[in-house]
Amino acid sequence: MRTGSDTGFGLVELLFAMVIFTIIATAVAYGLQSALNTTGQNRMRVQGANLASREMEIVRHEFSSSPTGPQDLSATATAVNPHPLSGASAPMKIDGVPFTVTRTVEWLPAGPGSSPCDGGSAVTYPVLAVNVKVTWDRMGSTQPVESNTILTPPKGNVSGTISFVAVKVIDAGGIGEGNMPVTLAGGSFTATRPTADDGCAVFPVSPASYPFSYTATVTKSGYSDPNGNASATRSVAVASGGSFVIPAPISYDLAGSLSLTMALNASDVTAGYKPPTTLPPLTIYNPGITGSAQTRTIASTGATTTIPGLWPYSSGYESWPGTCNTASTSHPAGVVVPPGGSASATHRLVPVTVRVTLLGVNQVNASVVAYPLTATGCSAAENPLVLGVTNTSGQLKTSVLTGSWRFQVVGGTAPSAGWPVLTGVTRTTTAQTVNVQMGT
Repeated sequence: MRTGSDTGFGLVELLFAMVIFTIIATAVAYGLQSALNTTGQNRMRVQGANLASREMEIVRHEFSSSPTGPQDLSATATAVNPHPLSGASAPMKIDGVPFTVTRTVEWLPAGPGSSPCDGGSAVTYPVLAVNVKVTWDRMGSTQPVESNTILTPPKGNVSGTISFVAVKVIDAGGIGEGNMPVTLAGGSFTATRPTADDGCAVFPVSPASYPFSYTATVTKSGYSDPNGNASATRSVAVASGGSFVIPAPISYDLAGSLSLTMALNASDVTAGYKPPTTLPPLTIYNPGITGSAQTRTIASTGATTTIPGLWPYSSGYESWPGTCNTASTSHPAGVVVPPGGSASATHRLVPVTVRVTLLGVNQVNASVVAYPLTATGCSAAENPLVLGVTNTSGQLKTSVLTGSWRFQVVGGTAPSAGWPVLTGVTRTTTAQTVNVQMGT
C-alpha cells in the first residue's frame, strides 16, 4: 500500500496524458491553421473580385466610348492583365501577392444557334460576351473569381459599314475545335483570333467598299486538312455593310501517319530472294481526297515509307505499291489512321526467279528489268522496274509487285560477240520461274 507522499501520476499515466495533450494540441493547431488559410483565401477572393469589377468597368467604358469601341475591344480575343495597376507590371501585385486578370471576348448571335457560326441568316445583330477571370499564386483548391457580362453595340455601329465574319473550325467528326488560330486577311486587313470552345471565331470587318473578299486560314503544328495540307483555307465574300457572313466550316484535325512496308515473306528471304533494286512509289486512296483519282502518290524511302500529315478519315486509307492502274488487282481494306496517331500496313512482294540464256548459254551479270503489261498511269520509277543482275549461274532471285509483268534483258557484261540485236524476247510471268532466252 502506498503512503501519502507516494501518490501522483505513474509513468504510464504520464505518457497517456502526454499523448492526449499532443492530440488535442495538434487538432487545435490544425484548426487555427485552417482558419488562417480560409481567412487568407477569403481576403484574396475579395481582392480578386475587386480586380474583376475594375476590369469590367474599364471594358464597358472602352466599349461605349467611341463608334469603333466594340471592334477595337473584340480585336483581341484573350488579353492577360490588359490594364495593370498604376505603376505596376504584369502580374499585378496586391500586398505582395501576384494576381493575373484574363479577359476573353466573343461575339454571340442574336438569333437561333448556340454559336455565331451556327446562326445562319438569322444572325443580323450580334452582341459581345465578356468574361473576366482572376487568379493568384498559391490558390490551392480555391476557385478563380469570374465575372461575365453581355455588351450590345449601339444600333448605328453595326448597321453601317461594319460587318461580321464567323469562321468555324471542325474536326474529323464534325465537332467544333477550340483554341485554333484563325487568320482573316484581305487587302490591308489582317487579324488573328483563336476559336472559342464551340470552334467559332468572329471578325468585325469594315472594308472601304463592297463587295469585298477575304481569306480565312488556320495553321497549327501537327494538324492537317482532308488533303494532307498543313494549312486549311476558306474564301469569304462580304457583300454589304452590316451583314453577318458565315462561310462553310473549315475541316482541320490532328494529323496521323501511315507506315507502309514492301517486303518478302521471311521464308522467301531465307530462300535468297531480294526486293527489286529500285522500289516503286506507293499509292494511297480515300474517296475524300480531292482529285478525280482520289489518290496520292508517295515516293518510297526504303523498305518502309512513313507518310505523315494524313487526315484521320474514319474509313481509313487503302494502299498499294506502285502507281499503275493495274499494279494491283485487289486492294486491302482501308487502314484507319487515328488523329495524332499512327497506323501501318505491309504489302508482300512476289518472289520470282529469272533465268537468262543466250543461245542456250547461261548469261552472267545480265541486267534484268520488268515492264507492267498495261502501263497506263505508271510512273517512271516502275516502268520499267529495275530488278538486278544475274549471278554466275545466269539466275536472279528477285521480286515484283502483284500483277502481270514482262521481263527483259537491257544490258550487262556482253558476250564476246556482243549482245544480239534482238534484246526483247520477253516472257510474261505466270509462275515463279521466268526464262528469258536471248537470240533465236
